[in-house]
Amino acid sequence: GLSGSEPRYLVLASKVVRPNQVYRVSVTLLSAASPHTVRASLQRGSEEVASARDLLSSGETAVLLMKVPQSAKPGKYKFRVEGNVNGVLGGTGFIQERDVEFQPQFLTILI
Repeated sequence: GLSGSEPRYLVLASKVVRPNQVYRVSVTLLSAASPHTVRASLQRGSEEVASARDLLSSGETAVLLMKVPQSAKPGKYKFRVEGNVNGVLGGTGFIQERDVEFQPQFLTILI
């Protein structure tokens, strides 16, 4: 919008999801009028596989860590991040969704 009140943010996350590994997401709230609860999640179809959240004020960065279960199955995965203003009805500041690639465990080769 023209009001300039929308939050500006930066999200860094891997394109690859692997079972039994920690999926790291770095979120920076570059500028926002009020603190946001930032929630990141990994979804396979309609099932949420992992999630993490933190409260960020303008200028702050958080690293959200999500443990992907060992039992995670192949399929179509989505990474979602949303920022919400606490206590405000309809207080969604931002939502982003991206497809991510599921890769099964690496093989360990001993020589």
